[in-house]
Amino acid sequence: MENNIIKTKNSESENKRMATTSLLLISFVCLLVFLHMQTNQNQTNYNKKNVELILERYEEVKQTDLSNELHAKIFDIVQTRRDCFASQVTYDARNNTCRKEYTLSIFQLARENIKSAPMLGLFIRCIRECPIAGSLCTGEEGTNEDQCIDMEARCIEFCLDKYWRGGEYADGHSYTENKNAR
Repeated sequence: MENNIIKTKNSESENKRMATTSLLLISFVCLLVFLHMQTNQNQTNYNKKNVELILERYEEVKQTDLSNELHAKIFDIVQTRRDCFASQVTYDARNNTCRKEYTLSIFQLARENIKSAPMLGLFIRCIRECPIAGSLCTGEEGTNEDQCIDMEARCIEFCLDKYWRGGEYADGHSYTENKNAR
């Protein structure tokens, strides 16, 4: 009889162990499924957010006025980039030559003509997205090539306004002759 009691206790403890193990395994699987779904949902929202930000920036760029002093030079830089992209077939060639030259040309133009303390990292990131404004313009009905070059130039002006102009050097000199003339 004592053996039967011991066997019953062992059987009960094994049942409890199996139930606990099964419960833990099911909980773990549910957690993995939940985390997987949550990760995919966050990724989807992130991509939508980037597209929305680009479209919002495009609308802001449309409202940006071109400066008289830099308009012709920026227009030439944009036209040079477009010509370079047209002549380069591969992404690597475009990235290694065209985009670098484009970024460097805008950077040099800003350094020569605007006297302020820029936020360089944000500025460079911003101007690298300006060809997107030209491409979005191309997709709009009723636009021509010159209008889209103008739109990309507006994007460069937008980036200059947002991340380069308006800052001051430590000695108080502000960024343009017009602002200094006040």
